Amino acid sequence: MKAGRVLAYIILTLLTLALLSGLSQASTNTKKTGPVRALAEVGFGSRGSIRREKIISLSGLPVDRTVKVTLSISYYLEAKPVTYVEVGVVEQEWKDSLAHNGVGPPKWKSGSKSWSCTNPGSSVSFTIYAYASKSWKGGEGTARITATLKAEWPDVVTVAAGEGGSVSPSGRLEVWGDYLSVRAMPDPGYKFDHWEVSGGISIVGSSANGRFRVKGDGTIRAIFRKLPPPCPVEYKLTIAVRPSGAGTTSPSPGTYRYCAGTSVTVSASAYKGYVFDHWELDGASAGSSASITVAMDRDHSLVAVFKSGGDRGGGGGGQPPG
Repeated sequence: MKAGRVLAYIILTLLTLALLSGLSQASTNTKKTGPVRALAEVGFGSRGSIRREKIISLSGLPVDRTVKVTLSISYYLEAKPVTYVEVGVVEQEWKDSLAHNGVGPPKWKSGSKSWSCTNPGSSVSFTIYAYASKSWKGGEGTARITATLKAEWPDVVTVAAGEGGSVSPSGRLEVWGDYLSVRAMPDPGYKFDHWEVSGGISIVGSSANGRFRVKGDGTIRAIFRKLPPPCPVEYKLTIAVRPSGAGTTSPSPGTYRYCAGTSVTVSASAYKGYVFDHWELDGASAGSSASITVAMDRDHSLVAVFKSGGDRGGGGGGQPPG
């Protein structure tokens, strides 16, 4: 039984030496990617009736958005006979301790704890301490504490709509994730056209149900286009060619609807072996120019008339569709 206690004491001593091998670590204040934007770490220990303190802090925190700050600590305490050890956080009025009354082998324990706060201002700091006494018998207590202070904050994205519609969500948004979805909703008489972005925003999905990657502050704007007013009155324009297969028109032969008052320009081109001769509008000759403009004040019938003659040098070079 005595040999077992000696072995346990040796193992505990080696563990303590390993923990004390890095009593002090430098504090850092580092920009991070993702929601964790700033991070500070400090670790140190105390032994032999020395109280050691370190301040862990973050500065330059934004004040124009939500900031979440978390302080996390882990600690190890070992009390040898007739010693007292303690660790704590001054601002949180928290401490943990361990005392040895002098009877039996060393005592030890470890633990962890965390605190959170929101919107602390442009900076935040905490005082961390460790204390370990030295007994009159020559034994030394050991106290070690490691603290991590991190700050998280979102990107700010302003979402707006141009004339002719609205968006959802809209306004000034705090985005904690990597992506944001926005829906564009046109007003009557408008249609969604495209998205405009700036800053750290990139477009992933360009439809009216937009999806965006957020890698920094920026803006998203929905652009809408006004639709032409509906026609109160429509008229038909029927286009044909004669003889069939002699040529074509632009627009192609067929029946089209146009708003009253619209002017429609139609052009004719002959296939090989033919030449364009003249137009017939509603059964009457309407000129021999290769193009004609028709005022849509009623239904109209337009015929492009061709004649043989391309082989004699006046024909077109086109080919009828096969």
